[in-house]
Amino acid sequence: MSIIIGILIFSLIVVVHEWGHYIAAVKSGVLVEEFAVGMGPKIFGVKRGDTLYSLRLFPLGGFARMLEEEEGGGNPRAFNNKPVANRVAILAAGAFMNAALAFFVFLALNLCRGAYVPVIAEVMDGSPAREAGLAAGDRIVAVNGSRVNVYSDYQFAAAAAGSAPLKLAVARGGLVRSVTVTPRLIKTEDGREAYKVGFVPAYREGLASKEGGRIGAGEAVADAFFQILFWVKATFVGLCGIVTGAFSVNDIAGPVRIVQTVGSAYNEARVFSAGAVLSSMAGFLGMLSANVGIMNLLPLPALDGGRLVFIFLEVIRRKPVDPSKEGLVHFVGFALLLALAVVVAVNDIRNIAGV
Repeated sequence: MSIIIGILIFSLIVVVHEWGHYIAAVKSGVLVEEFAVGMGPKIFGVKRGDTLYSLRLFPLGGFARMLEEEEGGGNPRAFNNKPVANRVAILAAGAFMNAALAFFVFLALNLCRGAYVPVIAEVMDGSPAREAGLAAGDRIVAVNGSRVNVYSDYQFAAAAAGSAPLKLAVARGGLVRSVTVTPRLIKTEDGREAYKVGFVPAYREGLASKEGGRIGAGEAVADAFFQILFWVKATFVGLCGIVTGAFSVNDIAGPVRIVQTVGSAYNEARVFSAGAVLSSMAGFLGMLSANVGIMNLLPLPALDGGRLVFIFLEVIRRKPVDPSKEGLVHFVGFALLLALAVVVAVNDIRNIAGV
């Protein structure tokens, strides 16, 4: 079941991404020859206007094939013959749709399930937080100089700091003060040890809850937006860590490990209710959709960001890059990305097997 759910999540993310390209292409007057759901041999297809809408055998994403996307030719409806602004919009539309999907998923979760907020609800007796003078009602606005908009920002910064002191900017009664607190190694509820400062974050209930402390509509919208920004930051921090050597390829979680994580979350959630399963899987959908959108805009060959680089070069040079040279760069880039995907998949399997 975890494999099926993982495939469905990835497929939905890719289809939404390609749908963004499709909509932007149609609006720009580009001929989309085929919009496919799935990959591999065609099972079913119907032509509407100039576009073939098809369903393919393997439920692994999909694609929007545009007319002469690589070479252009002399057709005014070809992708490469459109103005720069249109081509940029078409390439960026996929990531935009992934961000939009993530936003609405996070918003729905906030409104239905609720969300943790960076406000202290309770301070544990004898904890570093108590010794530092933190109290219920304090809002954490920054950690070590990094802005905190959602509780995930605090968790990310605290995890990165480990046992090092945390310099918190805390709002209380309309005033912001600086507090330094040093985490201690304690046992968590699941039996593991982790560095904690000893406070419980506030939780805003969903709108359907009959309890007090429900999340406001504006707060839910803001939280969903800042969740997107959080994943942008987290992704770039991870990429910088790989470039600087702080992280290795072994630290990258590929599709295999992600599916395993989805499966573990599914098994844990189904013990409680179908709603818990839906909530948990929706959380993965939002997170992965945000990450896919961000990754696709990286300036790497074969990705949308790499194609945007060539368009920007065209603007600077005032003439297009030779299509054959651009095609070669994308081909080599695709081969390298495929090789990286194989390495990551092998590492995933080794990590799961404990080898």
